Order: sequence, then C-alpha cells, then structure tokens
Amino acid sequence: MRLLANGSQGPAVMPAPVAPVGTPGYAYNGDPSTSANVSTYDPDTFNVQLAELLALLSAAGISPDNTGADTQQILKALRLLFGISAVDTGAVNALAITPSPALSALTDGVLFRVRVAHTNTGEATLYVNALGTAPILSPLGVALSGGELAAGSVVFLSYNAAASAFVLIGGSPSYASASVRGVVQLATTALVQGGTDAVTAITPAALAGAMTKSLAASGYQRLPSGLIIQWGTGQNTSAGIAQTVTFPTAFPTACLEVVACEGEASNGTWGQGNPTVHGVSTITATNFSENRLIWQGSSWSGATSITYRYIAIGY
Repeated sequence: MRLLANGSQGPAVMPAPVAPVGTPGYAYNGDPSTSANVSTYDPDTFNVQLAELLALLSAAGISPDNTGADTQQILKALRLLFGISAVDTGAVNALAITPSPALSALTDGVLFRVRVAHTNTGEATLYVNALGTAPILSPLGVALSGGELAAGSVVFLSYNAAASAFVLIGGSPSYASASVRGVVQLATTALVQGGTDAVTAITPAALAGAMTKSLAASGYQRLPSGLIIQWGTGQNTSAGIAQTVTFPTAFPTACLEVVACEGEASNGTWGQGNPTVHGVSTITATNFSENRLIWQGSSWSGATSITYRYIAIGY
C-alpha cells in the first residue's frame, strides 16, 4: 500500500482531523425527495483509515511500498503479527512448509502455525520455501528429543534470529532425562516404590509416601526399594515351646528373614545360670513362630512370661 501520490497530496505528516459534524454514520447515495445530498469522502476520513493501515504495517516491521507494486503488504503484516498458517509436507523429523505468498526472509520473531504431518522421534528441523532449513528447539532452547511434535497437531514455531532456529511454542513438552534438559516430571509414590524409573524427580512427599512407617515398640519402616524392616517385642503367654507372633504389617510378597532373642537378659536369670535361647520357624508374610527354651540347671524346658524381641526383613 502507499500514501496518496497523484499530485494532489498534502503534507507528509497527517493533519489533525477536524471535529465530526453530526452523528457519525455510513456513506449515502443521497435522496432527491428529501434533498439529502450524496456523501462525500473527505480527506480526514481517508487519512484516518490510511493511518490505521499504516499502523498495522509498522507493528509488523513493514515499510509501505509507495510504488504500489506490492499489493499484499496488509496480508503479510497480519501473517507476521498473528502467525503464518501452513501445512507440513515434509518427512519425519524434517518438517517442510511453503507459505504463500512466499517470504523474502526469515525475520526475528516471525511466527508459523504449522499442522504437523509426522510425530518426531528425535531432533527435528523446519524448511521454509527457499529460505533454508533451521533446527527446531524446545521452549527451553534445547534440541527436541522425540514426541514434542505430534502428527495432526497444530504447533506454533517462532523464529529466533540469534539462535538461527525455530522455537517451539506449545506442543508436547520436552521431558528431561539424565542427558537432556527439559521439563521435569514428578514421581508418584508407586514410581518411587518401583525403583526403576530414571526420568522423574522425587519430591519429599513422594519419598515419604514410599517410606511408610510405624515407629512404635512393634513397628516397621518401608524403604523406597520395597524392602521392609519390621521389629517387635512381646512376652510368652503359653507354657509350650512355640508361640505365633504376628508382624505389625503384612509383607506384600514374603518375609526373608527373622531373628529373635531374649528381651530382658537380666542378672536374675542369666546371671543365676538360667539363660534362654530363642529361634524361629514357620515364617510367612504375616507371622512366624517364636520358639524359646530356658535352662533349668540340668535341662532345657519351655516357660511362660519370657520377654522376646525380634527383627524381620522382607518385601
């Protein structure tokens, strides 16, 4: 578009518009029966409309073509300001678009709205007309790792002249790993307990959820690996040798080991020649049999009211 240049133009700077006359309205052909005159297109109306169009070009960084040769400047300005829509016709990890009208250059900040043809499997590039190919970076400014550009989705790519690359705005996030910078996902309690995930971050809450515990006289501690340590104390209530002891919490899979011992090895028993021995048997995920004998001076026998302690490990 161009300013008026037919020999009848006025100053190079737009004059201040005069005050409106009457109620603003639309152009009119006139009506002879009422003596209403045909509307005139005055210079102020022309200048104000032209100024608004020039403001659009200025916002897009486009200088008006006063020769009149380029009749698509408004279209170009709109596309630069609000995005150039195009359909990807390239291959996997190598996007290609052909905007029309064609761009003469890639300017900093130019925005492309692209419908993606193929989901990327790693680093990706974008080819624009005959302007060449440039890499596509994640919003963090790093190369894509795969899955950020989903087939059939519409993504926005902004050209960064300093990086000579297109920066992805939107799309699927680029997740961080041990070797790639990106968005960090937070681990759930299940992932922490699984102990095999290598791409999520553990929060204090998730760690606490994976390490449930009961810090009582008979309690347990669950570790992130799934290993559970349990402990307890009690007293024999039967005169027999064995007594069933139930764990504070059941092992989800199995109990690996239980060790039991005297709970109150005092001088009154052990010091007087009456020590006790403790063993375990019939170990399950929920309980075990605590076995004990006391030395009576000449033989071993079962006894009641003997305190025992144990520690058990399982998963």
